[in-house]
Amino acid sequence: MAAGIFALMSVLRAFPSTADAITPPKGTTMATPGQDRVERRLAAILAADVAGYSRLTGLDEEGTHAHLQDHLRLLVDPKVAEHRGRVVKNTGDGLLAEFSSAVDAVRCAVDVQRGMAERNAEVSQDERIEFRIGINVGDVIQCR
Repeated sequence: MAAGIFALMSVLRAFPSTADAITPPKGTTMATPGQDRVERRLAAILAADVAGYSRLTGLDEEGTHAHLQDHLRLLVDPKVAEHRGRVVKNTGDGLLAEFSSAVDAVRCAVDVQRGMAERNAEVSQDERIEFRIGINVGDVIQCR
């Protein structure tokens, strides 16, 4: 097994950008059987932010902030919960939410976009709050 890892590392060193991604920093070693390993689990992460947020706040900072908070409280947060997700981080104009299922994350994103279309129906084009949403599936490190 160890010989296989060293052979893989030799091949990857021929391609520096790939090797850098998995080579441990100097002075550290890769975990071997029996050593403590970081606990990981598969998750779908939904990332959302407001398109043109700086422009919107430039037009009406307090109004934009108030409308965004309403959208988050009345639409986004309930949809995340409805689809068995949890908001793990809020940013000024966006959020990160975690789901155990990619299907749930996509369904949540679709519901949020549909809900925002309804909420924006009577709002002028240059004052609309519109979310950009992306989803990534991969390992996340579990905190103990």
